Amino acid sequence: MKVTLEASFASASRAAETLLHEIMHGVYWAYGIDDKDDEERVVSTMAAGLQQVWRDNPELMAWITEAVADG
Repeated sequence: MKVTLEASFASASRAAETLLHEIMHGVYWAYGIDDKDDEERVVSTMAAGLQQVWRDNPELMAWITEAVADG
């Protein structure tokens, strides 16, 4: 799965928030989370998916850290 952002955002922090939002949509879909799943399954599955995103994209954490530091 590939997530891309448009170049224009109000701030780097807003771009990071949007990117995380879209990544979580991707995890929700890729890991087969269902609206009927209980909270614990959703949270555990999202954690596993986000861990994979960070593992597969090590530069992502650095970019998000920098983006949110700028406020």
